[in-house]
Amino acid sequence: MDEKLPEQVESAINDDKPEENAETVEEKAERELDEQKSRELLLTDEQKSKIVEECENYKKEGNTNFGNGRWKEAEDFYTRAIDHSLLSMKEQKAVFYSNRAAARIKLELWEAAIDDCNKAEEFGAPNDKPLERRAFARYHSKDDKLYDSALEDYKKLLEKKPGQKQYQEIIKELEGKIAERNEKMKQEMFSQLKNLGNLCLRPFEIIKELEGKIAERNEKMKQEMFSQLKNLGNLCLRPFGLSTDNFQLVEQPGGGYSINMKQ
Repeated sequence: MDEKLPEQVESAINDDKPEENAETVEEKAERELDEQKSRELLLTDEQKSKIVEECENYKKEGNTNFGNGRWKEAEDFYTRAIDHSLLSMKEQKAVFYSNRAAARIKLELWEAAIDDCNKAEEFGAPNDKPLERRAFARYHSKDDKLYDSALEDYKKLLEKKPGQKQYQEIIKELEGKIAERNEKMKQEMFSQLKNLGNLCLRPFEIIKELEGKIAERNEKMKQEMFSQLKNLGNLCLRPFGLSTDNFQLVEQPGGGYSINMKQ
């Protein structure tokens, strides 16, 4: 009979197992949209009108707080307007998102503000405010990766308002910043390539260095060997009143040495 695992152990094992049929972000969004559609089908016209009025009131509260410099409170009210709005309120939603982007710009929440501007455009914004605010957020974020898209936004704005000097100045500044950034990136790339080249050449330098050390070691060993042989020769020649100094080694053309007695 199999022994049953303690309940705590079994629970811990199950907790480690990945969830089966885990919902993706896209699937969750689609499910929530379907649920909202189902809920809204059950609403009466009176209920829908009340929701529209409620959302407009949230927007007004947001505008009041924004006008008084209470950026976080303004952001919160615009968020309520977005969260409570009906699917059919596309144009109103575009305004809510655009207004929240303005509050988030004041809070220097650049990425969140850019996302809101994108949403406002998706819902069909009735004016160019989302484009202006997105351009502003991308430019003031100081993120050089956003300079290209900021430049694109300001060029679109300049097309709509050809005489706008401020846009012309920002475009010129951004073009300079982009050129400077690209030059810096190019120099960094060349530096990395140079380092890579040096890394690739290093083994050959090591080989050359080792060859020199081996030749130096071999020469030292050869001199030590000749010194030992000379000492041995002197030991053998001493009884005859001779030494190795009475002889000389002559290197032969074909290799090797011959021993000749000095005259």
